[in-house]
Amino acid sequence: WLLHSAAAVDHLRNRPGDYRGAASASVHQLFRQGWVDEKSDSMDLVLLAWNDRVRMFTVTEVRADFDNWGFVIPNIVSRAVINEPYMDKWTLAIDAFYLLILLYPTVLEMKELLN
Repeated sequence: WLLHSAAAVDHLRNRPGDYRGAASASVHQLFRQGWVDEKSDSMDLVLLAWNDRVRMFTVTEVRADFDNWGFVIPNIVSRAVINEPYMDKWTLAIDAFYLLILLYPTVLEMKELLN
């Protein structure tokens, strides 16, 4: 989104391939618009990505906290969200077999408790 802003597109039109300069121009434009100022103490960015091979979403949260001396305290957390837990039938069969194995001692313990 940063490189698709008006300031970045204008910068790339004048200087093709200068992506760092385009990102910098876009950030300066956001600064002038008041999106962030000297009183800002943190910035948050949330990214959502889809991996088609494993059929999972990834939610990445990036937080940059700024202390009074200008130091940046980064915090990055990624979470995977499973869309289809059983893509293949054999994985479902393994889980079902595992539950049956757990069920046997559970039934024996229940019989022992009731007697």
